[in-house]
Amino acid sequence: MGTVWAARDEVLARDVAAKEVVPPPGLAADDRAVWRERTLREARAAARIASPSVVTVFDAVDSDERLWIVMERLGTQTLADVLHARGPLTPKETAVIGLAVLDGLEAAHAAGVLHRDVKPGNVMVGGSGSDADGVGARVVLGDFGIARLDGDPSSTGSGVVMGSPPYLAPERAQGGPATPASDLWSFGATLYAAVEGHPPYQRDGALPTLAAIVSEDAPAPLAAGPLAPLLTGLLSRDPAARPTLTATREQLARVASGDVEQAAAHEPPPAAAPPPVIEKPEQTPRRPSRSLLAALAALAAVLVALVVAVSLGDTDAPQDLAGQPEEAAPSSEPTSPPADDPSEPAPSEPADAGAGVPDGFELYEDETGFSVAVPEGWEASRDQNRVRLDDPDSSRYLLVDQTDDPQPDPVQDWRNQEESVSQRLPGYELISIEPVDYRDFDSADWQFTFDPGEPTRVLNRNVITGPDQAYALYWSVPAAEYDESLATFGVIAETFTPAS
Repeated sequence: MGTVWAARDEVLARDVAAKEVVPPPGLAADDRAVWRERTLREARAAARIASPSVVTVFDAVDSDERLWIVMERLGTQTLADVLHARGPLTPKETAVIGLAVLDGLEAAHAAGVLHRDVKPGNVMVGGSGSDADGVGARVVLGDFGIARLDGDPSSTGSGVVMGSPPYLAPERAQGGPATPASDLWSFGATLYAAVEGHPPYQRDGALPTLAAIVSEDAPAPLAAGPLAPLLTGLLSRDPAARPTLTATREQLARVASGDVEQAAAHEPPPAAAPPPVIEKPEQTPRRPSRSLLAALAALAAVLVALVVAVSLGDTDAPQDLAGQPEEAAPSSEPTSPPADDPSEPAPSEPADAGAGVPDGFELYEDETGFSVAVPEGWEASRDQNRVRLDDPDSSRYLLVDQTDDPQPDPVQDWRNQEESVSQRLPGYELISIEPVDYRDFDSADWQFTFDPGEPTRVLNRNVITGPDQAYALYWSVPAAEYDESLATFGVIAETFTPAS
């Protein structure tokens, strides 16, 4: 949309940022006029908003066929930069940033302005006196370049969608009008990216991403902790089901203050609960409903005239999806096939369950009744049926999922799930799905690699411990560390004790 210059206001002796609109070369006169009007609309939109959480516009200059917007100069760091530099934020850090962005959105909506492009790259953090990574410093919502004023006739033309695909609300992806609820959906996707490390929907290209947004429920967040119910509500495909701005603020305030239990007690109405990792497979392919076909047809028609304000391969947040079945898990791990023999199965473990905890490990006892030894200092977080245990010093983690409706054949269960998971994860490569000799349980190991930005290898063990009880032990490590990590996984598998 333009080039932003660090500048100096010599009259008022202050540092400013001057945004020079740089239209694409070769624009016809009419198109250039539209571009100029869009610039002035941005200035008018931002100037109407009075909030410390929105960038302040000082002036708009139309001089010698060049347009400029003069605004306060902020730090050069965006939330996207922070996520790239240090990985996902904690739920509390995310809630603090979210409250500031929400202040900006509330002020914008009160002034009759819809942002239409809320995303990590448009959230500025840091500034003078900020800490090293910008978290906890001033947070400002910027770039109202495609904002729309109520009643402004110079808006985007019919059939043209503007925005960043991973952060575009479903109704807007289908060509519907922007509303405060659609800004809140984009806001929810931004918070999701902050705490999970990747946007809720990320496919290979704009069209697959938008198709997923229109037709699929958002994957359940795994690292969001007390923020999970709020994110699920904000990312509802039904605008009417999303929490209001006031309810959103209340939830964020509770998490930001550390009042986790109270936050859980005041959950906004979520969308349908996500399925567990081990789920009952469909025996026959599901035919798309008429409603879904109509939605996809509408999406295809809109995409003919799709205009994206940023690169189609939007990279505002790290593109790291962990390969857990049917869900996208957070991680700051990359992937490429490992150098070791991909056909080599994981070693089987000793048959004595519940063995003593070795030095350097500690026993994690879950509220649902299972226990497992993990290295000392690992941090536990829960999301519904899943418990995630993270190595604080690396990207290794163990995810323990459970279900009371297991499939009778663990190998076939993994094969049924592998088809959809392989479509979800970037650079997915299957290593093997095979039965494993693990105590007296019917078990199967599913091994694969994928590449969310760092080569990652996963060993996912399906353990059927009874007619109405099964677990998945999901072990995710950087591919280069996989061989040396097997000793740790061996202790985990040896000490794992299911609920009685």
